[in-house]
Amino acid sequence: MEKHQLIQLGSKIIALEGSDFLFEGLVRSNNISVDGNILHLTNFESQKITVSNEILIPFGLSFREIRLSKVTSPIIEIQGIENTIISITRCNIKTGDFLNCKKIELKFYESDTHGEMYLNYSKTEFSKILINNSKPNKMPAFHLLPHKEEDKLDSTINHFEIISENFQEPCGITFIHINQFVMNNIHLKSLHISGCKIDNIQLFNVKDDRQSKSKICFDNVAPLSIKNNILSIGYCDLKHNLEFKNSDLSEYNIELKDSNIKSTQFNNTKLPVKVNLKYNNVGSKDDFYRQQQETILQLKHIAENRKDSYAAMKIKILEQAVTFRLLKFWKNIPDGIVLGLSFLSNYFGKYWLLSAIWYLAVGLFFYTLLILLNQQDFNLNLFAIFLNPTHQIADVFGKIEGLCPATGLIDYFTRILYAYLIVQTVTAFRKILK
Repeated sequence: MEKHQLIQLGSKIIALEGSDFLFEGLVRSNNISVDGNILHLTNFESQKITVSNEILIPFGLSFREIRLSKVTSPIIEIQGIENTIISITRCNIKTGDFLNCKKIELKFYESDTHGEMYLNYSKTEFSKILINNSKPNKMPAFHLLPHKEEDKLDSTINHFEIISENFQEPCGITFIHINQFVMNNIHLKSLHISGCKIDNIQLFNVKDDRQSKSKICFDNVAPLSIKNNILSIGYCDLKHNLEFKNSDLSEYNIELKDSNIKSTQFNNTKLPVKVNLKYNNVGSKDDFYRQQQETILQLKHIAENRKDSYAAMKIKILEQAVTFRLLKFWKNIPDGIVLGLSFLSNYFGKYWLLSAIWYLAVGLFFYTLLILLNQQDFNLNLFAIFLNPTHQIADVFGKIEGLCPATGLIDYFTRILYAYLIVQTVTAFRKILK
C-alpha cells in the first residue's frame, strides 16, 4: 500500500508527493480512477484528503459521485461541493469536515475505523446521510457535531437514516436541523442526540443492549416546524433504555406499532398529546382504532405517573374520543348516550365554548317553540329571563292560565338541559385549570 503526504481532489490535477497526474477522459492507476463523472479512490493511505470547488471549478471538472473504498486517512475535507454523492466503504477515517456544501448525499457502508469518528459540519445542506452496516461491530462510534461553536444549527439534513446491526459506543448527534430521522433494524448500545431540531422521528425494530447501562437519549430536542410532525415507534423493544429529556414533544403526532413505551423516561419533557394515526396496513377500521387506543393508554399511563395533569387531561380526551368510535351503540345504549352527549356538548371536555353555544341554542329553540305554541311575540328581555335556569313560567309569560298544556313540560325539560350544559361547561373549565 502506497503512502502519500497529500492528495488534493476535485480537479484534473491530483498531487501525490508533489507529482502531478493530469487526467484526460478515462485514466486509471492502481489507486485512483475517473470514470465519466465518478471519481474512485481505492486502497491507499494519506495524511489528508481534500475535495474542494476552489480547484474543481477553474478546471471545469465536477463529480456526480465520489467513491472511497479501503482508504486510510486521518482527515477528509469536503468543501464547497454541490449535488454530489459521497460513498465511503470500509475506510479508516477519523475526521470528516463538511464545509459550505449544498445538497450532498453521504453514505457509509461498514468501516475499518477503530474507536471514534467525528463528522464536523458548517453551513452545509445534506440531502441524505445514510449509515448502513451489515456486520456486527464494523461501525465506529460516530459523532456529528458543529465544526465550530458558531456553527450550531446552521446546517440541515433532509433525511438521516441508520441501518445497522451493531455500533460501538457512544454515538452522538448535536445541534443540527433534521427533517427526517430514521433508525432501522439496529442493536444500539448508546446514542445521544442533543440540541437538534427534528421534524420527524422514526424508530423501527430498534433493540437495546441489556448488558449496558447506556441509553438512546433525545436531549433538548424539538421540531423545527409546527405542522405534521411524526414520532413513530414500531416493533421496538427498548424497555428502560429510551429517554427523552429537556425536550418538547407536544407538537408531534405519535404513532406506535407493536411497541411499548410505558417504561420510556420523559424527564422535564412535554409529552406528545396528539395521536393521529394513518390506516397504514392495520386491517379494519376497528383494528385501526384499537391500535390508536393502545397508544393513548400508554401515553395516559406515562402522564399519570409523572403527575402531568395537563397532558393527562389532553390524552383522556383522546381516549374518550377513540372509545366512542369503537363503541357498538346497539350493544351498550347507556354508555353510547353518555359518550354521545359528551361528544356533542363539549367534545369530551375539550371545548367549554361549545357547551355555552349549545346553552344559547337550546334556550332559543325552546323559547321560540313556547311562544309559537302560546301565540306570543318574541321579546328579547323575556328571552334573557328564560335563559336563567331558575326562572318561573310566570316570569316569562306573565300568567299561567290559558297557556298551552305542554308549556310546563317543555319548560321543565329545558331546565334539565340547562343544568346538563352548565355542568359540561364547568367540567371543561376545570380540566383546563387543573
